[in-house]
Amino acid sequence: MKFTGTSIQEGQSIAAPLKKSGLFPPMVINMIAVGEETGQLSQLLGRVADFYEEEVTTMTKGLTAIIEPLLLITVGASIGGVVIAIYLPIFTVVTTVAK
Repeated sequence: MKFTGTSIQEGQSIAAPLKKSGLFPPMVINMIAVGEETGQLSQLLGRVADFYEEEVTTMTKGLTAIIEPLLLITVGASIGGVVIAIYLPIFTVVTTVAK
């Protein structure tokens, strides 16, 4: 398999070597191919970038929604442990002195 840059220098389209590499999703390769044919490669790559930016934003919001309650529970348990560690000796001393 030739290096992508060499293939493009030899006159192939940009999409063909990218498809052979297997590193890019089919949608990106199709958008690049259409952009080359229509002469609007930069606009179509902008649309691809917008699509993936939206996808990342959506996944980030979902991940945040999952992690937030877990962090809240963890912090609550930690604070509860510290409170018990502080008050348990005090209660032990009070009960011992009261007897």
